[in-house]
Amino acid sequence: MRSSVYQFFKSPTLLEDGDGRQYQYFKCAAPKSCKAAAKGISRYQTNKDGSKAADRSSTSNLMKHAKKCWGADVVKARMQGVEAQAKDGSIFSAFARAKDRPVAPSNHTLTEAELRCASFSLFINYAEILTNTVTRAHIVRWIAENNRPLSIVEDREFKYILGAGRPEFRLPGRRTVARDLHAAYQHSRSYVQTLLEEYPGRLSFSTDAWTSPNHRAFVAWIVHLQHEGELLSFPLDVYEVPEV
Repeated sequence: MRSSVYQFFKSPTLLEDGDGRQYQYFKCAAPKSCKAAAKGISRYQTNKDGSKAADRSSTSNLMKHAKKCWGADVVKARMQGVEAQAKDGSIFSAFARAKDRPVAPSNHTLTEAELRCASFSLFINYAEILTNTVTRAHIVRWIAENNRPLSIVEDREFKYILGAGRPEFRLPGRRTVARDLHAAYQHSRSYVQTLLEEYPGRLSFSTDAWTSPNHRAFVAWIVHLQHEGELLSFPLDVYEVPEV
């Protein structure tokens, strides 16, 4: 009997890797963008010697991927042939905290002045949140890609330049930037790890070695792959070569 987990994927495509092994590629059918880097699951059908793979019909990885993209509750409900829904059927039960209660609706019609005031307040709050978030993201990228010191965000003239004409602007401190950098690194590391683990094709590796001006030797390893028609390269590690 065919497993119900296949409903979360599009029809599989039979492909072949660089070693001649055949595999099925199941593209995720999530309504929004797939959360996995590979956008699907690869299931090998043959071994390197050409024999049939023992797990060529396994659905365990498909199930894990479906739960990751769709959610465990949705997968469980769909596997049982029903639609997932909130426990009491209301959207409030799915999102509200246990101690909260729904707000009673009001039939009061806002005046034109109240509407203008409410719209302006929403715009200001949203713009402030968006500006702060985008600014912090750009600062992290700028510091990481250009090797800037964290202390630069506390430079007096730098703060003056960015705040010119925007008295409400607040530049994050070095501790905040450090936390943002760490969070960005962890997210990127997890993304690259998932991409490499689920990559259906072959990976290429390169290495480079050099000696620093103070006579210390280093070696770096880099992985290369093609993803969605684009060539990607990721540094995996840089370590110092001990003296012999």
